[in-house]
Amino acid sequence: MDDLMLILPFIVAGWLVLALTARPLKATVLSDEAAHSLGVNLKAIKIMVIMGVALSVGASIAVTGVIGFVGLVAPHMVRPLFGHDPARIFIPSALAGALLLVGADLLIRVLPGGQPAHRGHDRAAGGAVFPLLCDRYPQGDAMSALSLKNLSVTLNGSKVLRKVNFAARAGQLTGLIGPNGAGKSTLLRAAIGLIPFEGTIEVLGRAGGARLALARNIAYLPQLMEVHWPMTARAIVSLGRYPHGGFFETLTEKDEAAIDNALKAVDGLKFAGRNVLSLSAGERARILLARALSVEAPILLADEPVASLDPEHQLKVMSVLSGLAKKGRAVVIVLHDLTLAARFCDTLTLLDQGRVVASGSAEAVLTPENLKNVYKITAKRGKNFIVPWAVAR
Repeated sequence: MDDLMLILPFIVAGWLVLALTARPLKATVLSDEAAHSLGVNLKAIKIMVIMGVALSVGASIAVTGVIGFVGLVAPHMVRPLFGHDPARIFIPSALAGALLLVGADLLIRVLPGGQPAHRGHDRAAGGAVFPLLCDRYPQGDAMSALSLKNLSVTLNGSKVLRKVNFAARAGQLTGLIGPNGAGKSTLLRAAIGLIPFEGTIEVLGRAGGARLALARNIAYLPQLMEVHWPMTARAIVSLGRYPHGGFFETLTEKDEAAIDNALKAVDGLKFAGRNVLSLSAGERARILLARALSVEAPILLADEPVASLDPEHQLKVMSVLSGLAKKGRAVVIVLHDLTLAARFCDTLTLLDQGRVVASGSAEAVLTPENLKNVYKITAKRGKNFIVPWAVAR
């Protein structure tokens, strides 16, 4: 009992630290970029996880010895009942580990010649937490809502963006176009603070700002649509409400309405209850777009949001994004499909080799000269559409 009382404060302290990480840790079901865009301080969360694990598990093992079996099996015991959400199975896993050792201790007491198990209830509760932390499954007005001035970005010694000036206005759908390697994705990543840059970035008229405030103002959909844990599609969409909540996960009626609206917008209600890893690439892309929509931020940045979709859902998603802009949001999307860009976007910005070549209406940007010099193609034209036709000679 003396040993237990000695380590109990450390275990409780570790649990409290880990409990504070449960909600932001859940956001890492997405890519690090997506988690960052939701306002998650990944560096701080990693430090807190290490501290929590060190306090709870280290104190237990120091007194009672290593018993990894309990820590490994307890989370798997509770998942069939509580699902895969770390925020929900944290406490049940700890209790299951303790109950497992209590049961083993009672069993050995009643067996002939049995001896009581060495004290380990605290060890089980502390050890059961660790796998939850490292278990990842395979993997409007006309104002400039977003303004980038003289933006330059250097990555791995190479200049990717060179003194770019760019503005996204509220009430407009802005398309970022250009060949591969032009700097389109880099521009979006710099806008949300994912990479270092030179120049000035203003969001809603202000430069800088706290991480969560930025996450509430800019919703971001990365190009790589990664999901690591087998959560339901609705649970993934609910992650978009992270910037609006506190330390602990409590979805309000407003949150639930935002989630429902986002799912409806991408035609995703019919598979909202399914495991997201069981969805097709196109269905998963729509759910991840719904996650960005559920933030309900005044600015939406989407990197190739229709790349994985069939023609029907490409048109539906572009209509949704256009509708958001008409309701007053500033929407910026990276596109390779020039036909969709010309039809749906209010303005286009053409990038090439890290520089802005042209910016304005589709007619002003997608000129024969720009298509030949930048894309090395010719195109067939009609009213409000353009079709790439042949490689320029």
